[in-house]
Amino acid sequence: GGDLRTALESLGQTVGNSNGATGLLIPDGAVRVALLDFETLPASRKEAEALVLWKMKENLPAAPEEVRLSCQVLRSGPKRVQVLAVTVKSTVLAEYEQAMEPMNGGMSLILPATMSLLPLVPAGSGGTLLLHVCAGWMTAAVVDDDLLRGWRCSEVRAGSPEDFAKSAALEAGRVFESARDHMRVEIERVLMVERPRTTPGLDTAIADGVGMEISPLAASVPAARGLSDSERTVFENFGTVMAGLVQNAV
Repeated sequence: GGDLRTALESLGQTVGNSNGATGLLIPDGAVRVALLDFETLPASRKEAEALVLWKMKENLPAAPEEVRLSCQVLRSGPKRVQVLAVTVKSTVLAEYEQAMEPMNGGMSLILPATMSLLPLVPAGSGGTLLLHVCAGWMTAAVVDDDLLRGWRCSEVRAGSPEDFAKSAALEAGRVFESARDHMRVEIERVLMVERPRTTPGLDTAIADGVGMEISPLAASVPAARGLSDSERTVFENFGTVMAGLVQNAV
């Protein structure tokens, strides 16, 4: 609401908006993401979207007529079409759009935050588990040779940092096992981003939970060059989610 609008207006005054293009990364917990398989998709976009919504009916944030859908075909073959679908409740998205309107009258791009991290996963790296921990939620994305194979976003409920680390480790372990047993993806590396870094021992707990070393997701992009030590710390804590988008744009 008002606090978000004030923050966005302050940001716009600070960084400017010279080309008129503005995007918004929204919390993963505000959206529903699904990877869906079809034998074929209707040629009509309207019919295809209706079919996607029907197949997502158990995973929608509201009734089909009350959600906004964005979908993309990841791969297509003779008897298999795989679709990445993202839905968000229309009233929730309208609040973000209203807050963004004073900046440029609209948005060019809206993404769940973890989507912007995917371009930072090293290309051709085999099975990778990407963990994004932020504001009490953890999103786990399974990537296999540059193809998104799994997505799970869960709220991590805990009364202390120690309990949070344990709960996050259990959730990471579930996704790790699911990737191996159900997706037939052998995880070769685990990458993690925590924003901000506030949970002592989180990487150690998750490493123990999955039985693998945890590596931080690299965010070396031109936008981070020349930053002071204090500015770089802020960027690493909060700006990493923009790095993949910036990397693709330069």
